Amino acid sequence: MYKKPPKVAIIGAGASGLSAGYYLAKAGFKVEIFESSPDLGGLGSSYEVAGQPVEKFVHHLFASDIYFKQLIQELELSDKLHFKKSKDAVFVEKKIIPFSSPFDLIRFFPLNFVSRVRTGLMALYLKKTTNYKKFERHTAEKIITKIAGIDSYHKIWEPLIVSKFGNYASKISMAWFWARIYSRTPKLGYLDGGYQEFFFKLSNFIITRGGKIYLNKPVIKIATKKNQKINILTPSGSEEYDYVLVTIPPSVFERITPELQGSKYSKNLKLKEMISATSLNLVLKKSFMKYYWLNIIETDFPFLVLIEHTNLVPSITYKNKTILYIGNYLMHTDVRFTNSKEQNLKLFLPFLKKINPKFSSTWIESITKHNALYAQPIVDTEYSFSIPRAKTPLKNVYLVTMSQVYPFDRGTNYAIRDGKKVAELIIRSSSRK
Repeated sequence: MYKKPPKVAIIGAGASGLSAGYYLAKAGFKVEIFESSPDLGGLGSSYEVAGQPVEKFVHHLFASDIYFKQLIQELELSDKLHFKKSKDAVFVEKKIIPFSSPFDLIRFFPLNFVSRVRTGLMALYLKKTTNYKKFERHTAEKIITKIAGIDSYHKIWEPLIVSKFGNYASKISMAWFWARIYSRTPKLGYLDGGYQEFFFKLSNFIITRGGKIYLNKPVIKIATKKNQKINILTPSGSEEYDYVLVTIPPSVFERITPELQGSKYSKNLKLKEMISATSLNLVLKKSFMKYYWLNIIETDFPFLVLIEHTNLVPSITYKNKTILYIGNYLMHTDVRFTNSKEQNLKLFLPFLKKINPKFSSTWIESITKHNALYAQPIVDTEYSFSIPRAKTPLKNVYLVTMSQVYPFDRGTNYAIRDGKKVAELIIRSSSRK
């Protein structure tokens, strides 16, 4: 007798959901993906500048992103992937100071010579260290101060950690900081056609194998049935599936799954708080700076980072326009999150002129503002002890989110890694039936 292929619902069309869908479709599953927004890609979704897609939030590959590169190769996109050495800097003491190489560190005048040497040795030590677990219960503040010195911590790292985590800064685990240093590479990669090209390839693969992707279709309830099926409820009705893979934030998953509420697993889901992010993106008539990435180490500035995207991707891609991201991590109640794009631009303009005195609002051709409510897990010293398992207490219901990529930060590479891993769990479970 012909056996019907297992049906799997994937909630969320970000990198983890689409990559898991790809591997499941490849294995013969009938895949249906539900996405609450109008776009594919989650935090990697795109909008258009000069007729070309560009990410709403800054995205690039590291040379160490092996899972991403492997999938790009499978999708026959390798010829569209290009790497370029990144030019980075910091804005500190009212000056832009290059901060890309050991030579830049040697010349980094805000630190005395001993602090520069200790900071360089710390970076080398973290690059060579593979056992991050020894850092888990220690704060970044404690270990950075111990290795690189208090001067290095206060003048470089503390302002950046505070800008990112706010009141949580003093609790952030050194394991998180280790991962930030360990995974970084001097060269950064980007795809011709942007991340949209990658997400479209995945979605087309799923659809051509009988799958479906529903945009603007949130899931409002997940419930298990006596027949061992899982019921998915959306505003347009309900449907039963053999497996469900959830890729939305843990707290949202807990909210739409009443059967989990009150359980120990539910407690771990609630513990995974996240910080929000906002990006004010400017299209300019000319270049703002010669660097790709500029971290702001001035505590009175209303933004954390500037990224000139067109210093990584040639501006000719966007008809010689410059694309400048002004990025912030903050609480969703912060006015910079709730402000209109015009309000944020008015707030940011005087500070942009402090960085580049020649800058004028007449350079600006267009402005867009993008918000992400769930953007950055708060990785404190207790974080690893409450990471929710991929296999949930509900039979055949699985969870993959950025909260589980610990100790690494959120990122497409790890979303792909975990999406593939859980797809393999589902495939093995199905083969035993």
